[in-house]
Parts: sequence; C-alpha cells; structure tokens
Amino acid sequence: PTPPVPTPPVPTPPVPTPPVDTNGEYMELHRSLDFPQRPRIAIVPDPDSYDDVKSHIIPAKEGVSMWKSQLEQKYGGDWNVDFYVIKPGQSFFENKIKPDIIMHIITNDEKIDCKSKFIGLSETNTKKPVNAWVCSTYKNEKRSDSDVSATSAHEFIHAIGLGHTFNKKNDLMCSSEDGKDTCPGTYSKSTNPSELNLEATAKLYGVDGFRNPNNSVADGELFAFNNPANINSPKPMPDPDLSKDIDNDEIPDIDDLCDSYAETWNGYYDNDGCTDSKPQSTP
Repeated sequence: PTPPVPTPPVPTPPVPTPPVDTNGEYMELHRSLDFPQRPRIAIVPDPDSYDDVKSHIIPAKEGVSMWKSQLEQKYGGDWNVDFYVIKPGQSFFENKIKPDIIMHIITNDEKIDCKSKFIGLSETNTKKPVNAWVCSTYKNEKRSDSDVSATSAHEFIHAIGLGHTFNKKNDLMCSSEDGKDTCPGTYSKSTNPSELNLEATAKLYGVDGFRNPNNSVADGELFAFNNPANINSPKPMPDPDLSKDIDNDEIPDIDDLCDSYAETWNGYYDNDGCTDSKPQSTP
C-alpha cells in the first residue's frame, strides 16, 4: 500500500519584532485612510449633557490642530483639517457633510465608561466615518481644558491609523494594552506630539499632508524612532538639465528670458535670448 501523503502544516504568520533602536522606543502602526480632500472632523457634543460638555468643544479642536502646527513646522505641506460642530437637534444630513471622523465629547456612553475606566477611545476600522470618544468628565469630575485637548489629539491620531507608543516615558501616545502600560510606569502625560509621533505620522501619510496615504503599511507594523528611512517621503525632483535649449539660439533655457523664441543676434541685448530689433541711433 502507498503511505498517505502528510498534510503540509499551515504556516504561522510571523510575530512582529520590535525594530532595532538604541532607545528601545517604537510605535505600532495600523493603517492609513484615503482623504481625497482635507480630513473632515465632526465634533459632536453629547446632546444629553450639552451644557456640561460644550466648554470642551474648543479644547477638542485645539487638540486635533496640534498635529497640523507641529507637522507643518517639521515637514511643511498642508496638514489642515475642516471642523464641523454638530449641535443638539442638528444632523449631518442637514449640514450636508460626510465626515471622515466623528469625535464625540461625552460624560458617559455605552461604549466608553467615563465614570471609572476611560478618558478616551477610538475605533480602528478602515471604513469611514471613524468614531472617537473623548470624556469631558472622569469619575464624575470635570476635566481640564488641557487634558481634554491632549486626549483629543491622542484619539484623533488613533482614528487616522497610528497606534500606541512603547518604551518612551511620558509620550502623548503612551497608554495601556491588555492591562499593561506600553511605556514604563506611565500613561500619556505629554500634551504635545513627540518627534517619534510626528515621524510615525509621516510614515503613514508622507510629508506634505494627509492626501497621500502610504497604503503599503501593514496592520501591526512597528516603527522605530528617528529613522529617516521609515518616512514615506515624496520622490525628489530631478536636477534641471542646464544645457537644455528649446529654441536652439545657443542660450540655455535656464538663462533664456524667451526660451520659445530665438535670440536675434544684432548687437542689441544679445544675451537675453529674445527676438528683437535694434533701434535707430538718436542724438
């Protein structure tokens, strides 16, 4: 009898290895989103506790806008977002908008327990709109504007695909996963994005704004600190051809003021590359 052919084992996907880095600091990436135009952020204060949370609308905006100011300062480009505030009794349909991200400012919710457990939460799905929740209160105490701003910054960048920071003390994107702190003995403490956070964002979207997502990023990919090779930079412009001469008048285009018309060699402005006629002499 012919012995049975053994069934080949099902390959096990490799476990991501933290990138090599002298400081041991890295971030987890999830995915980038397509933004054909500026990201549209709908701020939705909880209608059932609107009077309690409305004072945190502006801090929530400021938290999201921190990324714009810091990314533009570091890389240039256009990192603007458009905000829409949805007040009680309004709807997205009435405002004729289709938000990419919906940021709920709440005191408590079925998805997030502001009374004892969370200060913020974000979805990680790829289908827009992506929802995020920011607690205006925690353990029934009203949170400060700076705390709400930092939480909004944290949850916004989660919503567009960035994960947590690991092994970097007091980073904005530090948190807790599976009951363990991702950073040594601390949750998020900083109120501003770090260089690590900015570089990881540039890995997801390049360096000129949110409109050029890096779709090759794998969910769970790990990003090492301060490594320029990790950044999805646009291709550099080629050096100009200094010898190019479209009109063949022996004046290179880079110096030619009229590169579509040949120079008239008549002893009159013969170095500007333009067609001209020499005026008659006058006393």
